[in-house]
Amino acid sequence: MPGGLASKYVFEDLKPKDKLKFAGPFGRFVLRKHFDNPILFLAGGTGLAPIKSMIIDALNSGLKQEIYLFHGSRSLKHVYDFEFFKEIEGKFANFYYIPSIDNPEEGWTGETGFVHEVVGKRFQKFEGFKAYVSGPPPMVDACIKTLMKGRLFAEDIYIERFFTEKDRITGGSKVGIVSRI
Repeated sequence: MPGGLASKYVFEDLKPKDKLKFAGPFGRFVLRKHFDNPILFLAGGTGLAPIKSMIIDALNSGLKQEIYLFHGSRSLKHVYDFEFFKEIEGKFANFYYIPSIDNPEEGWTGETGFVHEVVGKRFQKFEGFKAYVSGPPPMVDACIKTLMKGRLFAEDIYIERFFTEKDRITGGSKVGIVSRI
């Protein structure tokens, strides 16, 4: 990411065959498979990355409950893995893919609006669901508010907020409704 903490090192200093050490991941943002509840995956932008992994795992593990992926992007050019998820939707009768972009654009026939708005239009009540939310802090916070308004509470919501350099400097999101990961 331009201006990101590791960008200069990765794109300018790192050379082929340089050795790197990685640790982790150490988070608790993992798919819980011991429930039969329908699952909502709510992703903003690149918050789709951990959710994509969970969806692949869920479907390959044979989970039978309904699985919904709501993925919001800023614009049509920022929608990624569209064909991948459409293909999965065609293979698994229990998987539903609902991508959206923030503003209507020429050529886009899908949902428009923010993820929390789109999921709120699709469902008014969330009781009985498990929800996994991943993305920038304002998006995560807005999704949590929508889920809670629809009667889904902390014990059924798993979150992963990611931060930009600006968030690191300013302290990130201030809403902090649910701090559970």
